[in-house]
Amino acid sequence: MESGALERTVSENVAGGANVGTLSTDNASTDLFTYTLVMGTGNDNNSLFTVNGNLLNTVGPLHLGTYSVRVQTTNQNGQG
Repeated sequence: MESGALERTVSENVAGGANVGTLSTDNASTDLFTYTLVMGTGNDNNSLFTVNGNLLNTVGPLHLGTYSVRVQTTNQNGQG
């Protein structure tokens, strides 16, 4: 399972439930991947976001700023 920090700048007054990013995995195979917010370096703002499929969405309204989350990607076999 591979994980990494993702840093994203959010526009001012983004509403709760808004999509602020699309997650993807660099992989030559045709595997299907799932994404999960996980603990570790860069998870400072995980509680402010949710993952729905491959979309990173806000939980509630956010103000202009840079937010950091840590995301893990896993293929259908449980490998990253």
